Amino acid sequence: MRRIRWAAAATAPFLLWPLAALWQASLRNPAHPTGWVLLAIVVALALFGLRKRVPVLRLGSAQAWLRLHLALGWAAAVAFLLHAGPTPPAGAIEALLYWLFVAVALSGVVGIAFSRLLPMRLAAAPGEEVLFERIPALREALRREVEEEVLACVEEGQGRALAGFYTVRLLPWFSGPRHVLEHCLDLERSLGMLLDEVSALERYASPRERDALVRIADRVERKDALDFRYAQHLLLRAWLLVHAPITWALLAAAGLHAALSLLFRGAP
Repeated sequence: MRRIRWAAAATAPFLLWPLAALWQASLRNPAHPTGWVLLAIVVALALFGLRKRVPVLRLGSAQAWLRLHLALGWAAAVAFLLHAGPTPPAGAIEALLYWLFVAVALSGVVGIAFSRLLPMRLAAAPGEEVLFERIPALREALRREVEEEVLACVEEGQGRALAGFYTVRLLPWFSGPRHVLEHCLDLERSLGMLLDEVSALERYASPRERDALVRIADRVERKDALDFRYAQHLLLRAWLLVHAPITWALLAAAGLHAALSLLFRGAP
């Protein structure tokens, strides 16, 4: 049944082609009906973002809205090709609308990829799932634990080398999110380098320092796992900061285009 629904959603927009052809055969401009259809679809797509801002309303599940969003997005692409054609127009407003729609469509495709890829990355990541808003507090807790390990060694007179290593390498590592781009690309070079440095320090450390370094290495890995989750959530939030403003800019430009179209429809 799901395949049938997806097949219907994929093929239904192509019905606009014969309808536009019939409209043109009756000596009427098909740009008008396809334009209004496109505007209606873009408005419906923008409602998806409004639904997320009003979660208390029983308007269906987010999954159902996402499926509707994908189906309408595909329909908008077909209507756009019928209305504007494959090449950019010459007029200033029309060209602005053209490239705004292209930007919205491309960012939408990126959003679809993120919605599929990022949850799988987070599910496979080490450590437990945490809310984005809790990551700074958890990161700070790890920093304090490492600082306590270092101070305990210093108070026992065995942590001079460890204290210097903490100041130069560990404190910057724990003071905030690190290597966000590296985590977005799912790389672990920096983590491996820091753990290698911890292992090298263990060779010259006292037994008390080695015990502390084992616990510090564990917290380094846990902090890196938090950074990974931070980067994945940040990717999705950054995408929304791009996609949503472009969508509303498209709606504003489309409204202006529709008003001018109605105003000059009867002009010679």
